[in-house]
Amino acid sequence: MKVEIGYERRETAEILRDALNELPQTQRMALVLSKYEGRSYREIAHIMGVSVQSITSLIFRAKENLRKKLLPLRVNGDI
Repeated sequence: MKVEIGYERRETAEILRDALNELPQTQRMALVLSKYEGRSYREIAHIMGVSVQSITSLIFRAKENLRKKLLPLRVNGDI
């Protein structure tokens, strides 16, 4: 049973990684810096050379795009 859970987590992580890689580069970068590196929107804006408002928009669009890509998989029980 423990092996099955590990396999399912790896499979889910792979699906998420693939979906992230399909995002436009700026959306992916903003989301990764925010969620995985824990950077503030201000830090991300400085790193990417854009306004904080642009970062807010990029992250919102990234989440929406991921939701659209992953929702059919979730409904079908794949993740």
